[in-house]
Amino acid sequence: MSVADAYTLPVDVLLARYGLRLPDGWRDDPDALIDGDQFACLLHGVSEFIKQGGTSAQSMLLEAFPLTIHGYVGLAAMTASTLQQAMEIGTRYFHHVMPAFDTNFVIDGDTCVINVDPVSDFGDYNGLLAETTLCAVNSILPFSDLGYDDLTVTLQHDRLTMTGFASFYPGVTVAMGSAHNTLAFPAAALATPLRTGNAATFGMIEAELARRETLLTNRQTLIYRVFMIIKEHLTAGVKANAQSTAAALHLSLRTFNRRLSEEGTSFKVIREQCRFDLAAQLLTHSNKPMVVISTELGFANESSFSRYIKDQTGLSPMQFRKRSRP
Repeated sequence: MSVADAYTLPVDVLLARYGLRLPDGWRDDPDALIDGDQFACLLHGVSEFIKQGGTSAQSMLLEAFPLTIHGYVGLAAMTASTLQQAMEIGTRYFHHVMPAFDTNFVIDGDTCVINVDPVSDFGDYNGLLAETTLCAVNSILPFSDLGYDDLTVTLQHDRLTMTGFASFYPGVTVAMGSAHNTLAFPAAALATPLRTGNAATFGMIEAELARRETLLTNRQTLIYRVFMIIKEHLTAGVKANAQSTAAALHLSLRTFNRRLSEEGTSFKVIREQCRFDLAAQLLTHSNKPMVVISTELGFANESSFSRYIKDQTGLSPMQFRKRSRP
């Protein structure tokens, strides 16, 4: 709607221009969803808008992104008590507004690194998505003591889509053509309180996000739901098995296995994919020793972890780490 106002066009005319078909009642339904094809149409419209409008259009997009598109996730982050609590709830629920990326953050020594890993390929629009996703952190920064000059950004693409990035975020160090999309800052800043922190408001918004998570989960495939349960277990150092995962989904083991088979996979395949994804994430984005990573992921010892990575990638864990780093 903001883009339509800038073009001085009726919203319906702009939607037709880009081939967007939004669900009935989308203006009044914050839970309305669109599919991947429609999301690609939306990206085309936004990309054209910022190209034609230059830095002023880019500024409008970045100013609107955290609060209007970010919605409850942005408000939850802003009302958190500390920057760490804001990072935790922001990365936990970011898929509500940007399912094309898996977001997480890790503490690596004295540095906090936010990782924005693409899970979908939108071709020429990948750069735009990565930049706006990392810029979402800007909804929190003005209310903390963390300055722009404390930030380091790495982006996978070779040139900025947001050509005015440096003027929007003065002092930020940006490295292009990197192996990953990340935003890093001193880990000590995580403990600093947010000036907009409000425990009561945060609690209400967190409850609403949990409710919406339930609604989204009910709309997602069984494969995705199983993947997220396994990931949660592995991250917490808990072994995941088919029986406990089926119970978490309120399914009998027989029904659970049958439905996964109908979707063309099995619990073992999903678990191995999840374990490899977490292993790759830890090897790439942290300096944790191999023995620590192997223990966290449930391997019997460091040797079995090394054999696993070798079988999956053809590289030793150390070789994989070196090759994956920027």
